[in-house]
Amino acid sequence: MRRIITVTLLLVVGTTVLAACGSNSSSSSGGMSGMSGNNDSSGMEKNQPVVAGAPEIAVQAGALSFEPKKISLTAGQDVTLALTSTDIAHDFYVDGVGHVVHAAARKTAMGGLMIDKAGTYKFWCTVKGHKEGGMVGTITVKV
Repeated sequence: MRRIITVTLLLVVGTTVLAACGSNSSSSSGGMSGMSGNNDSSGMEKNQPVVAGAPEIAVQAGALSFEPKKISLTAGQDVTLALTSTDIAHDFYVDGVGHVVHAAARKTAMGGLMIDKAGTYKFWCTVKGHKEGGMVGTITVKV
């Protein structure tokens, strides 16, 4: 009887752990890279692929702010976003585009970004409370 209870408990714990490690699904729509339908701060999303030779834009994330807060791009231009976290983990999420890159605490990570439509796009960190704390910025895309 004791063996049955032990095996049952192991199965319950194992199932719970596997359920907690489940994957998130992403959706995309045409025209922009870095697309994702998920706007949580799990840090589990993969950084968007980088296009070889794409110009690099360095962004620092820390103390509830991005530097720079304003970025200018040319429509259809591939860029590499180099996100450096100066304190805890942060990410870079663009409205209408999705998750671009996640950087672990005190690390730099790269993510690819391309927006093919001119306009103004807001970006923010999806870590709980960071957007509300002012960790936001804008990307201006020109033709």
